[in-house]
Amino acid sequence: MSPTKTELVHTTRAVESKGTKMKYEIVGIEHAVGDFTPTSGRNANTVQHYDVYRLHTLKNSKDAYGQITAVVRATPDQMGQIIADLGGNIADVPGHILDMEVRNSFGKINLTDHEVVE
Repeated sequence: MSPTKTELVHTTRAVESKGTKMKYEIVGIEHAVGDFTPTSGRNANTVQHYDVYRLHTLKNSKDAYGQITAVVRATPDQMGQIIADLGGNIADVPGHILDMEVRNSFGKINLTDHEVVE
């Protein structure tokens, strides 16, 4: 199987896809920080903290003419590396194209690796 195809990996909790690499153009960045308390599951009634960057992107799709939008989630460490790779200012990140390796997990697209294209 080629590295650009999606391979399903069965886990004990859900089915998630293993990394796919594709070019994404970043058009916006959203930083979400906060706390929430789940009402069910193993962490029920326990305050959970989250800190995530949502990269709003455009990418090509074989199922559409032109480009489609995708939101890719990145950790603060990953976002720091992207900012450093692009000159050190978060305001300069939109407009760049990154070759991102992502993983679809529980309905969300998570960044696993990246390389600056332009």
